[in-house]
Amino acid sequence: MRHGIGITLFTLAVAGTALARSSEKDNAPKTESAHEEVVALKKGGAHTLRIKGVTRVALGDPEIAKVELTGDDTLRVTALTSGETTLILWSGPKQDMTVYRIVVKG
Repeated sequence: MRHGIGITLFTLAVAGTALARSSEKDNAPKTESAHEEVVALKKGGAHTLRIKGVTRVALGDPEIAKVELTGDDTLRVTALTSGETTLILWSGPKQDMTVYRIVVKG
């Protein structure tokens, strides 16, 4: 892939539900670091995220926003239509997880 970063882009039907179910399992792998950030955008707007060593990306609803790799450790989130979705990024050797709540207003 571009700049040697292997990124798998896949869609989760309900990202929040999937995370909740995963954490309920006793033998589910634990993540060293996880936190949520809110990214508020207007429809048609974009926001750049810099995450070092991204290895995996999950987007809850690709009709609300799209995510593109734009360079080394740089992703662009583009707002497509009003609504909310969840973006989850895994990075680094410990697969640290960062959760973004993407809020798009008309």
